[in-house]
Amino acid sequence: MDDIQLMRLSPKLLTFFWLLCLVIGCLSPCAGGHPHHFPHVRSVTEVPSNGCDNSSTTSNCEAYALSLNMNLSADPCVEFDEYACGRFYKEAKYSPGETSITSFSIAQSKVMDFVSDMLREDVKPTDYSYQSLPKVYFKSCLNEVAVEGVVMVEVVVVVVVVVVVVVVVVVVVVVVVVVVVVVVEVVEVVAVVVVVLVVVVVVVVKVVVVVVVVVVVLVVAVVVVLIVVSVFVLMIFAHHTPGELTLSDFQGERNSTVLTAYETYSRELAIELGAEPSVAAEDAKTFVDMQQELLKDVVEGSDLLQQIFETTLEDLYANANCTWLGVPQTITTLFGLTSVTLKTDERVVTFDKKNFKRLGDIKAILETKSER
Repeated sequence: MDDIQLMRLSPKLLTFFWLLCLVIGCLSPCAGGHPHHFPHVRSVTEVPSNGCDNSSTTSNCEAYALSLNMNLSADPCVEFDEYACGRFYKEAKYSPGETSITSFSIAQSKVMDFVSDMLREDVKPTDYSYQSLPKVYFKSCLNEVAVEGVVMVEVVVVVVVVVVVVVVVVVVVVVVVVVVVVVVEVVEVVAVVVVVLVVVVVVVVKVVVVVVVVVVVLVVAVVVVLIVVSVFVLMIFAHHTPGELTLSDFQGERNSTVLTAYETYSRELAIELGAEPSVAAEDAKTFVDMQQELLKDVVEGSDLLQQIFETTLEDLYANANCTWLGVPQTITTLFGLTSVTLKTDERVVTFDKKNFKRLGDIKAILETKSER
């Protein structure tokens, strides 16, 4: 009976194993599954024309890598976007007469073109391999063009300290005045004996009282001025918390304070990662300009926004090596995600500002990878 049942199960088992092998073959890294829908963006899983797949030789893969001006430490079966995210500033030379551009800018351009086409052609996020492109922004360096740190907290701390000091001074003054008045009364009782001394003490007391009154008035005036200035500063900065970029910022003027600060941050980041200052300045400007143009397409494709924003950050980092702004996973890991806020029309990621000093460490890591 057991042999008969086993014979009956064999076709089912064979069918199951054939299906399992088929699924594994479709999902393998270089097997060509889930290709992108746009010809100018090569899929992560697309098989190159030179045969760079699981069965290809090392020489073929190396030749393919060299043809794309890639570092040999990169996996030639991974698309150029992801490689550029791992190697920010390796210049890609173009033909004579053309301007040289960094691989960082190439990655930005390719990713943004892809998202723009996705929105224009109504391609659902589940139709392509990355499956997650929420709006992720850097925490901008606003210290060059705005108040350092969180303005509201600093102003409140200053006001509280000043008020406490004023209260202590007033209490001390009141105690001194009471003591002086008591002393004056006692002195007046014995004034017959020490008339001259009493006169001197009374004069001194009057002078002290006048000085104390003047000091109290000055302190109160300073407190009032500080409060007025604090309120004025809060009125200026309360509408926008330093350190966040929003959709409304990119829809505003290009020369706004926030976008200028974002461009400044991008330039400093590029310089830290090895770019020449002139190249970094041009790249930073182009970088912000491209994002502003891209967001116009995002707004036009508003029917897809809800689907895109439903993607969690965990899905983003699990399914892609870089965000749609081209931020490599290496940098997001080293900076350390500190807070995420989901608002009505945006998803904002902020990074701990104290970790900006670790850009040198990131640069060293990238250089180490390039030497392997």
